[in-house]
Amino acid sequence: MKFKIVFTLIGVITVFLVPFLIYKSTRIKKIIIISKTSGVKGLTQFNNLNLLFLNEQSLVSDLYRNNLYLKNVTSRKIFPRTLILNLVWRSPIAKVYANNSVIFIDDAGFPSLPLQNIDGYLPDIRLNKLILSSQTADWRLKKIVTLIDKLNNFNLHFSGINVNGNSSEITGLIDNSIQIIIPLEADPQEISASLQTIISRFRIEGKFISSIDFRNKNPVVILKNE
Repeated sequence: MKFKIVFTLIGVITVFLVPFLIYKSTRIKKIIIISKTSGVKGLTQFNNLNLLFLNEQSLVSDLYRNNLYLKNVTSRKIFPRTLILNLVWRSPIAKVYANNSVIFIDDAGFPSLPLQNIDGYLPDIRLNKLILSSQTADWRLKKIVTLIDKLNNFNLHFSGINVNGNSSEITGLIDNSIQIIIPLEADPQEISASLQTIISRFRIEGKFISSIDFRNKNPVVILKNE
């Protein structure tokens, strides 16, 4: 009878103790961050969490909310106590002047992590007003960065872009020499293809373009010295 009681007690203790020990032994003690920048916000939320019951989706969502320039997060568990976070940040392709401040944006139009020594290589975009969000990009910026990317493929590069909200137009300067005027509703892919065709044709003919206006059905091309 005594042995039965002892074995019962051992069984009860084992049932409660083993899960407790497992739970305690899998609490996060080390977080390895793979990132090209420091100063990641929101990491304290991972302290002493348990790898077995870690809600990665919720925690990753919190990281996005706390870090405006974060593009992608992947996580990996290494038992018993290590969590690896791989952070990918948005890389700038343009510089935006708006709201009396300067921000950088990536190839999707989202706010981007500023980098050093790039001011001379990025086109300037100027707007009167801009609403920043890590969830939704400004539709004007989405169009503009698409146009920038398409033109870069043709070895044509914007020097600066102005967005006129009143007239719904984009005024830009290509390679510091050719002014273009584009309606905001225009398709960036069609505009970029048309620009490449027009500029290439006139360059072959030895003529220099002053401006190209896309506000009409057919583009209006003005040559220099005309």
